[in-house]
Amino acid sequence: MTEVAPGSWMVRDVTYPGNRGWGAIRQDRGRAIMKTAILIPAL
Repeated sequence: MTEVAPGSWMVRDVTYPGNRGWGAIRQDRGRAIMKTAILIPAL
């Protein structure tokens, strides 16, 4: 994962089991917290 400042937001490609999408990620104390995600079925 790209290093970002704690508390900052970034948008990145997110991979779920069976699904891929884009989501806003917030770095918080070393953890990536998903705020929103639009999942797109992998075609």
